Amino acid sequence: MLPGQVIDRRYLLRKYNRSKLLLVADLHLGFDIGLSSRFDTREPRWSYEIIDKLKMDIVTTKSEYLIVLGDLEHTFIHEKSTKNDTENRKAIIQERKENLFAYFENQIMGIDGLEIFLISGEHDTSILEYLGSSVDSYSADGTTLFENQLGIFHGNQKPKELLLLSSEIMIGHVHPTIEFIDELQISHKLPVFAKLTQPREELFKLFGFKIDLDEFLDFSLIDLVPIIILPSYNSYIPGFLLNKPKGIQAKTKAFPELKTIIRDPKLNIRLTDGVEIGFLEDL
Repeated sequence: MLPGQVIDRRYLLRKYNRSKLLLVADLHLGFDIGLSSRFDTREPRWSYEIIDKLKMDIVTTKSEYLIVLGDLEHTFIHEKSTKNDTENRKAIIQERKENLFAYFENQIMGIDGLEIFLISGEHDTSILEYLGSSVDSYSADGTTLFENQLGIFHGNQKPKELLLLSSEIMIGHVHPTIEFIDELQISHKLPVFAKLTQPREELFKLFGFKIDLDEFLDFSLIDLVPIIILPSYNSYIPGFLLNKPKGIQAKTKAFPELKTIIRDPKLNIRLTDGVEIGFLEDL
């Protein structure tokens, strides 16, 4: 890396035939709307920056597909209404949200030839409805794409059984992060990609599916299937520490089987600048 150069690639690139696929997770657009009662009229500047960065990554990589692994939007504060909310405040936040969605539609969906797949995360309360039939959307338990080359789900729910037949599985939701303590005892928390490779048969057992060999004659249950957890594309959103187990309790509450993957000693860790860190057990 050159002096002063910062590489922070929070996406994955894959190919299908001659097409490029750009995969991202957890943009949480709108997280900066109504951060507190002091910011009733705050414009979501950071969210607009995230959309601009996403557009640059799509154009730079010449991707034909954008795949979002859930939580494209953030749960807006007025949708968890409190006694202190006023009608005026709700109206302001609603306007900010609609403007932000329109900007996403214009900047991302306006890219010529781009096809978009969206997985619904627990924070996606309205954007999928707003974007409508112009995108291919799926529930949080995911789907398999491109002739079973790619299985995608959000991570807050158990995946569909069919998804486990994919050659590769991608998950969002976790916001994986690791913490280093340097010689001065200063903590550094860095976003990472986390990868675990498992025999297909073990995945069926892990997620509680019964294996029917007659159904899966075209698939080898001894295949090693990589499962990759993507970092949050949103650099302003805090992560959950993989090397401090208490940090991921909330993320696995609804889907406890995910803990087995996250806590596996052989979970392979890679920073967003491409540097391989090694196994979780070595941290």
